[in-house]
Amino acid sequence: MVKYIVNRVLVTIPIIIAIILIVFLLLQVLPGNPIQVMMKEKVNQQVIDRVTEQMGLNDPLMIRFGRYLWNMLHGDLGQSYKLKRPVTQLILTAFPNTVKLAISSALVAWIIGIPTGIISAIKKDSLLDRILMGFSLIGISLPVFWAAMLLQYFLGFKLKLLPISGYSTIRHMIMPAIVLGWASSGSIARLTRSSLLGVMKNDYIRTARSKGLVESAVVIRHGLKNSMIPVVTMMAMQFASLLSGAVITESVFGIGGIGQLMVSAISQRDMPLLQSSVIFSTMIIIVGNLVADILYSFLDPKIRTQ
Repeated sequence: MVKYIVNRVLVTIPIIIAIILIVFLLLQVLPGNPIQVMMKEKVNQQVIDRVTEQMGLNDPLMIRFGRYLWNMLHGDLGQSYKLKRPVTQLILTAFPNTVKLAISSALVAWIIGIPTGIISAIKKDSLLDRILMGFSLIGISLPVFWAAMLLQYFLGFKLKLLPISGYSTIRHMIMPAIVLGWASSGSIARLTRSSLLGVMKNDYIRTARSKGLVESAVVIRHGLKNSMIPVVTMMAMQFASLLSGAVITESVFGIGGIGQLMVSAISQRDMPLLQSSVIFSTMIIIVGNLVADILYSFLDPKIRTQ
């Protein structure tokens, strides 16, 4: 088991380095002079040249990448051109809000999605199955920003039940969690249903039934565990994606997380902040994949054997 985990970690390291290189190169070719952005006003060309030289922006591309990678290993992601603050500090300040949003949204998705998928599989082709799957399809299809504005209008503006924006209390978390959780729960419910229906056709399910086990025990003890591997994959990917920043939701609800930080960096052409935010978000998704791979080995003993 330890060997399997170590192998997966070693495979992940070059992927992370490659992603950092790709993002670094892509942002280097964007038009615009970062020195002019940083100084906020027209300055003498001699001043621009001198500051460019001082910041090492005239160095060859690979030297700049090596310096950036070395500084990253020491926790230094540069300084924001606009905010005049260390990028590491900005990301660490915004990330807790994104974590709260991700956890609350994931809990809503899992609490709704998994039971819905199980009930739909048990009641296959019934009216209840069609209603639940229709509800899931709406969650998948409805744009997140539209669902967010509908909840803001009805629950926040009309009924005055919840605050429209912000993320400082539990009441502020409810609407964003519902918006993101509903969208994610639809995919989880549909995948849980299809995976469970496939597992329930296997011979060992018929054997369990022939032993006299009640249907709920057959579904939970034998069917659900063996059908959860693709569901765990989706859950891990969705959670990693939420941790990397729900850009639209954070912008609509005014949540100061990673997503809103990236939107601000794009609008202000703040390259150090944008570059580090994108890399940070990508690394979270890669780590999420790694965690999903490790969870496989606990759910399926055959993976540990291989």
